[in-house]
Amino acid sequence: MDKKTMCLSCDGSGYIHKSISNVTQKQMKLFKSFKKFYNDNGYAPSVRTLAAIEMEAPTSIYNKMIALVEKGILGRESNGKLKAWNNWYIKKDIERR
Repeated sequence: MDKKTMCLSCDGSGYIHKSISNVTQKQMKLFKSFKKFYNDNGYAPSVRTLAAIEMEAPTSIYNKMIALVEKGILGRESNGKLKAWNNWYIKKDIERR
């Protein structure tokens, strides 16, 4: 890979540098669950669905997802209603490509 096509935030093995992304183990586990659900069902899971999968409180899951949004890993789209967000999506795949 030359410098132009090399991913700036991965080390060539397909993994994001942990020092760049600062993704915690719990956030990585949540991302893997999110990605598996998305690949299996064809749509993003809700916060409550992820809470049931991870067996955690919905607030905890929501906070982790917001942290992943702030780190640029997940994204959210508005459904047109004031303060109503849905349609989570993967912006940057941090698992092995």
